[in-house]
Amino acid sequence: MLLYLVRHGEAMNELADPSQALSPLGLRNVQKVAAHLAGLKMPVDLIFHSPKLRAKQTAAVLADFLKPGEGVVETDHLGPLDDPAEWAHRLKDLNKHIMLVGHLPYMEKFFSLLLCGFIDEHIVRFNNATIVCLNRENSGTWVLQWMMGPETIGS
Repeated sequence: MLLYLVRHGEAMNELADPSQALSPLGLRNVQKVAAHLAGLKMPVDLIFHSPKLRAKQTAAVLADFLKPGEGVVETDHLGPLDDPAEWAHRLKDLNKHIMLVGHLPYMEKFFSLLLCGFIDEHIVRFNNATIVCLNRENSGTWVLQWMMGPETIGS
C-alpha cells in the first residue's frame, strides 16, 4: 500500500480571503506537482481531504491530474490540530493507494507517528504543496519512498 501525505498549496491570507482559498501561486504549485506525478503514473485509488477550502482545492487539482479510481472524499481528522492516531488506526484496515490532503502541524506529526512511532513535528518539514510517499511493508512497517515539492521539480 502506498500512502501519500500532502500539505495543501499556499493559501490567501485571512485578511484577503477569510475562507483561505488557494492563492494564485499556491494553485500553480499544486498543478506543477500534480502534473509531475501524473507523468510518473503514480497509482492513487482514493483521495481524502480535510473540510478546509484550501485542502479541498488542492485535492481537486490532484484528482484532475491523477484520476483516482475511487474519487475524492472529504473526511474528518485531517485538520491542523487533530490527533494523527485516528488516521493511523484507519490505515490498518485499508489496502489501497490513498492520498491524504491536510495541514500543518498535522502532516508533520502524522509522518513522525507512522515512521518513528511517536508524534514529533520536527522530523520532516512539509512546505506548501509538498507530497511524501510512504510504503507499508507486509510487516506493517511504514517506509519513506520519496518526498517532493514544487521547489524540487524543474520548471
